[in-house]
Amino acid sequence: MTAALARLRSWEGLLLAILIVTVALNLANSPYYLGVENIVNLFQLEIEKIIVALTMTLIIINGEIDLSVASVMGLSACVMAWLFKMGVALPLALLAALGSGVLAGLSGCRRWR
Repeated sequence: MTAALARLRSWEGLLLAILIVTVALNLANSPYYLGVENIVNLFQLEIEKIIVALTMTLIIINGEIDLSVASVMGLSACVMAWLFKMGVALPLALLAALGSGVLAGLSGCRRWR
């Protein structure tokens, strides 16, 4: 019981309290908050961040803390947008963006240095 109370008084406990208050306020203000349409909409808006967060979770669990995932994602997006703007077909621009992400990832890999 003491360990549970200590856990609630920690940083994670504060985050849990904020989450509960946020969900309660949203439920009070909108009957559609937990509706299927809203949940699907939230996932459509946040899917890129979810993918990055899942990737970073695996990297952190593995002990290889790497803060460059978001910057590599931004680089790949810029490469794709620039190539598409220059008239390159979208599938080729997508492949080039994936390739630039792979190259950036390999350049940071210890085995390749």
